[in-house]
Amino acid sequence: METYGDCLTEEPLVSIIIPVYNGSDYLNSALESAFSQTYKNIEVVVINDGSNDDDKTDEICKSYGNRIVYLNKQNGGVASALNAGIKLAKGEYISWLSHDDMYIKDKIEKQILFLNDYKDKNNKKCILYSNFIIIHVLENKREKITLSLENPDTFYESLMTRGGFIHGCTTLIPKEAFTKVGYFNEKLQTTQDNDMWLRMNTMYDFVQMNEYFVESRDHPGQGSKVMKDIHEHERNAFFKDNLKYFYDVNHSTKFKIRNYGKLIFSFKRRGLIDAYKYSLKMIRKKKLLLNGDDLIYLIYAFFYFHHRVNLIIVRLFDYILKIKSNYY
Repeated sequence: METYGDCLTEEPLVSIIIPVYNGSDYLNSALESAFSQTYKNIEVVVINDGSNDDDKTDEICKSYGNRIVYLNKQNGGVASALNAGIKLAKGEYISWLSHDDMYIKDKIEKQILFLNDYKDKNNKKCILYSNFIIIHVLENKREKITLSLENPDTFYESLMTRGGFIHGCTTLIPKEAFTKVGYFNEKLQTTQDNDMWLRMNTMYDFVQMNEYFVESRDHPGQGSKVMKDIHEHERNAFFKDNLKYFYDVNHSTKFKIRNYGKLIFSFKRRGLIDAYKYSLKMIRKKKLLLNGDDLIYLIYAFFYFHHRVNLIIVRLFDYILKIKSNYY
């Protein structure tokens, strides 16, 4: 590949925002991956979201001196940390990086090259995302996550049908997008990124690059039972609430759903029962016209639940028979 200096028509400042909470184990790796970028017109903004690890995270951040823009704030969650970083950022583009993840060294360079070419051909800005790699720490294993290539015009349908397939750290976003659609919703703890993607999709295309730009760690320090419960609640609310883009017939064609039955089935399959019931109710309320494929998926969704119930009954019946045979 040619070096970026030889082929970039524009070299905008890119702000890499790293929100961190109790991240002393992995933060250095994240920071070094940011500073190792082949694209050099960057600033690194680190937001310490009130870490309570005996100042270990704070000491790491301060050791970088003026190489980073650093803010140590009261704990408020990922969304609040990202918002604080975006407001401090001076770059034309925003790229965020979790404190336990790492960038591939030419992430920013390849994305800026792509953007220059895209703007020349389409005369507009877009939001980029890509494939990624998961590092399973306990198993000491790497897993490539290869996304199916999406048409920007069907991004909404894919997000609603498949769920959160975008890894936020793979994105490159024009900073002006946050001015236009607003910042991350700080009331959300687990779905703030998907909420942002849908809002941004009202004004920007999401364009996928078939590259692997991020190494994302999967480790025991992530998540909790409480957070998983919150995630289930927020997921149901997210999909239910954001069907509004489809039901608004005056909206752009990019918010149409080609197979409503498939969407309903996907809700059932993923255990999103509130969204499933709501989408069924809206068939009658909005007088939606369904085709043959829609009806097949609706039948499939109905029996998907009953098949599982029947399986449980069969297993219970087998268990009772075994007890009886042992008794006699």
